[in-house]
Amino acid sequence: MGLDPRDGTTIVLPEKTLQWWPESLSDTIALGWTEKQIPGGSHSLQQWGGNGGRTISFEIPLTRNMRLKENLTAAQGAGPGSALLNPDDTRNRPFNTNIPAAIAYLRAFCYPEYDDSGATAPPICLLDVPGHKLNENGSDTIWCVMTGCDVTYKHSFDDGEPRLASVALTFMQIVQKPKGTSNAAGVLYKQRSDLYKGGIFNAARRGDWLTARERNNPDKNNP
Repeated sequence: MGLDPRDGTTIVLPEKTLQWWPESLSDTIALGWTEKQIPGGSHSLQQWGGNGGRTISFEIPLTRNMRLKENLTAAQGAGPGSALLNPDDTRNRPFNTNIPAAIAYLRAFCYPEYDDSGATAPPICLLDVPGHKLNENGSDTIWCVMTGCDVTYKHSFDDGEPRLASVALTFMQIVQKPKGTSNAAGVLYKQRSDLYKGGIFNAARRGDWLTARERNNPDKNNP
């Protein structure tokens, strides 16, 4: 889901579910320790200035086994009584995504919007990974911005329609809250106690894991 960065409440890109679960997901954090060398010292001193934040990255496949229905003839299975060969049939739809439309949706997180008042930054992305509890507070949803959307087209039908593509996505977690969100107060930095006392770690100690967010109800209030 994409939210307007000006108010944090207006949905500018609707919630979508990926066609396939990523084969792997990378979650890295940039720590802010830097070396300060002391002449003659056996070790450098470590000085902390501030972390660089978390980066979430993964690659998703987009696949289409059958042509678009409008590109099929009756002889190819688009006629009456041919539901099994109909790409729009509910049994076939999960395997026949509209690849250009899916890419356009993902790329929309990369672009600003312009009006008479000027430019609005690209949307804030609510990334929800069911069961992973990526947010430090134990939620499945994290607030982030898309920093990479690299598409590789791998196979096409003979008319050029994409048949197989992969999209490498990169997100940077954000901690600023727009004015329209609840408890909006500028920046809400993450801290150790979010994980150790009030977040997922504490829930695990109690033997009572925090309830996962509903798949179609990402957390719009807690970056």
